[in-house]
Amino acid sequence: MIEKLINWLNSLRLSKTFTLNKTGIPRNFEKGEKIARTIYSPINIHKKKETINPNLFRPPGGKSVISVNRLSFTTPHFVKALSKQGEDIGRQRNYFGFAILNAEQISDFELIYSPLKGNPFHADIDIGFEVVKGEPLPAEVSSKIRRLMVKARTYKDPEPAALMWTGKDLI
Repeated sequence: MIEKLINWLNSLRLSKTFTLNKTGIPRNFEKGEKIARTIYSPINIHKKKETINPNLFRPPGGKSVISVNRLSFTTPHFVKALSKQGEDIGRQRNYFGFAILNAEQISDFELIYSPLKGNPFHADIDIGFEVVKGEPLPAEVSSKIRRLMVKARTYKDPEPAALMWTGKDLI
């Protein structure tokens, strides 16, 4: 039934930029939509200041995208559960919290809706450059990543071992 409704709404073409997928989540992003990037420590954090570093928005070698979640369509609890699955304490990849951006703040890069099995809220930020492991990024890309880092709102999880998000509202 939901699929029929989605197909009907899409057929109306009320807007060329607004279409729904089978999950009911729009393919396009609204300006104020909240986007969450998981922060892992110590890889994404300056230890002394507990502030994020540009590495948070640098894709892994061989890729041009970083994973994010569409927080406006889910809860911090769900995103935390996913984040905890990505934790690897043996490799010093400890869940720390979240960096939150509004979709319009990601204007230097392409924001792509890319749902995954088990995570319909997944999206990617494409920096437009495939990273080569161990090599620096072009200056222009590094500058854009630094601008994105400055715009991000950082939320340290006060109880990283807890199952649920117990921190401040993610705004």
